[in-house]
Amino acid sequence: MTLKRLNIFQVIAAFKQLHRTRRKVFENDLTALEASKQKINQEFRKNINETDPTGIKKLLKIAEDSEMILRTQIIQAEETTPGVYKAKITDDTFKDTNYPFKPDAKIPEFKRGKKKSSS
Repeated sequence: MTLKRLNIFQVIAAFKQLHRTRRKVFENDLTALEASKQKINQEFRKNINETDPTGIKKLLKIAEDSEMILRTQIIQAEETTPGVYKAKITDDTFKDTNYPFKPDAKIPEFKRGKKKSSS
C-alpha cells in the first residue's frame, strides 16, 4: 500500500471517529451536534489540499488529540428539574481525585487593589 493511500485511509478513519465521538458526547443536544459537525467538516475541508506527509501527520495528530479531549474531557449536563442538573459521565470521562472540602479550612480573603484614578 502506498503512503498516499495509507494517509487517505488514516484521514478518513480520523474523520469518522471524530463524528462518532461527537454524536456520543453531544447526544440529544441538537445545537452542539450541529455546531460540532460544522466545525469538524470545516477543518477537514480547510486542509483538503495538504500533500506533505509531515503536514498530514501533524493534522492527524490534532484530529486524534481533539477526539480524545472530546471523549474524555467534555461532559453534558441536562436540567432534570428547574435548577437541578444531571451530568452525563461515561466510562471514558476523565475523573481526577476528588478531595473533600474541610469545613474548618482557613480561606484567606481576597484583597482588591486600589483603583488608579484616570486623571
